[in-house]
Amino acid sequence: MKNISEVVEKLRVALETRNYESYVDCFAEDGVLELPFAVQNSPSRFEGIDNIRERFGEKSQLHSVNKLFELYKVNAVAHQRIDPNTVIVEFDIAGKNIATGDVFSLSSSIAVIRFKEGKIVNHRDYPNTMGLSGAIGLLPQLAASLTR
Repeated sequence: MKNISEVVEKLRVALETRNYESYVDCFAEDGVLELPFAVQNSPSRFEGIDNIRERFGEKSQLHSVNKLFELYKVNAVAHQRIDPNTVIVEFDIAGKNIATGDVFSLSSSIAVIRFKEGKIVNHRDYPNTMGLSGAIGLLPQLAASLTR
């Protein structure tokens, strides 16, 4: 069984290298990925490893957005809670907007992650959608989607 810090590091490396299969492998078969602040009309809950894998697949919106920026670095700072199976993780990223060449660095998300036997059973992700959208030039499209 992996300890929580090893799994958080595996998540960090998977995000930095955009190896989403490795990211998904951190989940239990019945794991849940939740996005409580998902943009309107976007899925906010993915139950089971197959649905989580689909969320990161080639046809996902995430894959299209990733083509707009180079990702240089992902930092993850884990804060252990009183519950030894729960951790809060701060993720920061650094990258470059491909269209403009502008380099950016931002706090990309906060996650509350629960583990069981070294696997993620619940991952509540609170991404900085506005910050990333601004950095990669999608803020007008994001704003337009919120008024529909």
